[in-house]
Amino acid sequence: MKKRTKLGVSLALVGILAVGGTYAYLQFQTGPVENTFTFGDNVNGEIKEPYWDGECFEGETCDIEATGKQDAQNFTPGQTIAKDPQLKNTSNVPAYAAVKIEYTGVENDTAVTSYAALNKFAEIDWNTDDWYFNADHTLAIYKKALHPDENNVENKTVPVFTNVKINEHAVYPEAGETNDLAMHHFQINVKGYFAQADNMDGMDSILAVKTVFEDFKDFEAINK
Repeated sequence: MKKRTKLGVSLALVGILAVGGTYAYLQFQTGPVENTFTFGDNVNGEIKEPYWDGECFEGETCDIEATGKQDAQNFTPGQTIAKDPQLKNTSNVPAYAAVKIEYTGVENDTAVTSYAALNKFAEIDWNTDDWYFNADHTLAIYKKALHPDENNVENKTVPVFTNVKINEHAVYPEAGETNDLAMHHFQINVKGYFAQADNMDGMDSILAVKTVFEDFKDFEAINK
């Protein structure tokens, strides 16, 4: 176990969607490298959401219509907002990818921090075909390793999810009123992880990520 742990090299990335009233914004933090082990080659990567803001991975061209950021500035009940977090392994070694998802918001006048609370107001279109998820949708692991690829095919995940749909009965909270479908604002924080896949002794993605990252040590997939 010690050998496996020391060979795991990780990179942490952050993407945020915040919605408050009628606006939203997304931020990426790709500079800091967290939980890095010094053995083996470093793992590098990026996180992008091209259909949100039109930004592509470095060196690639986006020929798409990015609607998410604009739609989120003035959304209405029932509207679907494009948001497609995805990861790219930019290193020269295979890597497993995973994400940690955090939720914050204010439902009526009460702070909430769970997907269950957010899901009453907005639904996230999870990609269960390509990602494993835990029960409360706070952790997800990509099902296969990402390999170095100059053609930019095998080195990228497909999106963890592709959109956020506002409930058609959602309302903006009024002072003194209580409504399960009233959300003052909410934020979705998606943090990406990469773990070196080489020298992991044939482990699958779940076991490899659980071995390397403390945040995933108790991960149990609901769609395995």
